[in-house]
Amino acid sequence: MEYVEGCTLDIFLRRNRVTTIDQRRKIMKGLLNALKELSRLRIVHRDIKPENILISDNCEIVKIVDFGLATEID
Repeated sequence: MEYVEGCTLDIFLRRNRVTTIDQRRKIMKGLLNALKELSRLRIVHRDIKPENILISDNCEIVKIVDFGLATEID
């Protein structure tokens, strides 16, 4: 399992009530790329929420975690 220096999206938003447009763009771009990859792999996460999104301190890395409810599309 890869270690990401940072926190979950919900904690990030609580700590940084005011985020820059650049931070928001990086987070959204990373999240959309992760969802695109899941779609390509035909995986449905089924539990996307701020607590299941990890963000690095500089917002460069966005990871989706907790695939306990995930399923593969036939």
